[in-house]
Amino acid sequence: MAEGIILNSFNDLEPGAIKALQDKESGNYKPTIYPVGPVVLMDTSNKVDDEPSQCLKWLDEQPRGSVLYISLGSGGTLSHVQLIELAIGLEMSEQRFVWVIRLTLLIFYLMGSWKVGGFWTHCGWNSTLESMIHSVPLIAWPLYAEQRLNAVLLNEGLKVALRTKIGDNGIAGRLEIAEVVKELMVGEEGKEVRKKNERATSCSSNGGE
Repeated sequence: MAEGIILNSFNDLEPGAIKALQDKESGNYKPTIYPVGPVVLMDTSNKVDDEPSQCLKWLDEQPRGSVLYISLGSGGTLSHVQLIELAIGLEMSEQRFVWVIRLTLLIFYLMGSWKVGGFWTHCGWNSTLESMIHSVPLIAWPLYAEQRLNAVLLNEGLKVALRTKIGDNGIAGRLEIAEVVKELMVGEEGKEVRKKNERATSCSSNGGE
């Protein structure tokens, strides 16, 4: 039986869960918990071409914090209807965006860009930690498995993410998408989310408590 478990997390991100894992009052044996996060890939030297794509050139020309980065990971899929609604909703929001549809390469490069002011994420754990490191506010859109729990943590617990409302047909409509994107990027609620995200980033950079 293991005597210790290393977690890629930190106390200020999941205080309740970590405390429960560390609680030994129940009398049952529990290994010692070591929250050492956030641990993410920092070196992008082998992922950015010497001649950057037109997309990255465009990104570098945008105002600071004005671009929404959208990446839903490599494991989940959207229905054809939802894909169309998302595309039209993004256009209707009138906000700048970079949408990575097939690959998640360059995620750390994009997240680290001062031009990116928001991240539409599937709430995978690596993406969650990367957003914390770079203080990027979120739109949480979980697709499956533990991503739904992560979305609740980010939206209701830490309050560093907004969420779209899903209709009775299981689809987030274009109007809802446009409204949430606008709110995150230029709205008052987005400003509050950004402030809370900056505080969470401060905790993560200091290793939490």
